[in-house]
Amino acid sequence: MPVTIVPVRYGDGRARPVEFALPEQERARGAVAEALERHPFLATDGHDFPRPAASARVRVEVVVGEEGRSRQYSRGRLGAEIRYDPYVKDPESEVELVMHLRCYMGEPVEPKPDGVPAAEEIAKRPFDEGGLRRTLWHEYGHMLDALWPVFRYDVVVKRGLSAYERAIVNELWNAYIDRRLARSAPETDRPFIGPLPTHTRPSLEMMLRGIWANGREWTYREIVQAALDIPPR
Repeated sequence: MPVTIVPVRYGDGRARPVEFALPEQERARGAVAEALERHPFLATDGHDFPRPAASARVRVEVVVGEEGRSRQYSRGRLGAEIRYDPYVKDPESEVELVMHLRCYMGEPVEPKPDGVPAAEEIAKRPFDEGGLRRTLWHEYGHMLDALWPVFRYDVVVKRGLSAYERAIVNELWNAYIDRRLARSAPETDRPFIGPLPTHTRPSLEMMLRGIWANGREWTYREIVQAALDIPPR
């Protein structure tokens, strides 16, 4: 599976490729490919998940620096985002992952004024392959669900939601993915309630825990409806 790793800096809402020496690139490239090829969902009995082609291309944008959006990745948070809609529509398109790969190279270092640690400081820290694999399994879970006919993912419905509604839908979907990962790969069991507005938390938390505890399968439309049923206040 071809994997391209591109260091980028975000500014003005856009990603710009930058020169940045990342150690362990080959190891990271292999981990990114292997996490999809050996995803636990693909080995789940009774679930016929479409297996991405070996020719599927993955582009990893490694966020570096402190401009705009990259701040959330520069403080040691194991954040990531996957963009799969173009691939779901056209398998010739790339799957894009946006993440701060150096978060998986050990304990975060004190950021420099420009937010970019020296390459020699990164190289001293161990590569957190287990943490990277868990994050990739979660992100790939969204793509595999979107490809799975039983889940009935609908990008038109998604585009009709407000940004706030999409955030709630994503939290519920995150819980649904993590619940299945926790049962098929127990080391992925982790807290799953994200930093959402305080006034939504009681009803949202109840729904999240319901999804986590309930063993039934959900469709995308059911998750959307559950999100829309949660009172905003």
